[in-house]
Amino acid sequence: MDKAELINFLLDCQAEAGNSATFKPAVWNAAALHLEPFWTKGGPKTANSCSSKWTWVRATASDIDYPLTTVLAQG
Repeated sequence: MDKAELINFLLDCQAEAGNSATFKPAVWNAAALHLEPFWTKGGPKTANSCSSKWTWVRATASDIDYPLTTVLAQG
């Protein structure tokens, strides 16, 4: 899964996250549909895989990811 594409999608949905960057299931379902065209390996993208990837990205944010994940995390 392209984490940059997932982050960009979630930035577009930022208002739905509230102050904790916690997205509702509908956002994860939409993310899975959005990411289908970008699928290059692994199984089909699901709401659960998108949510898990976001959790991983937030926990391991690099200098490149940090500004994006910080914006989302601050709501």
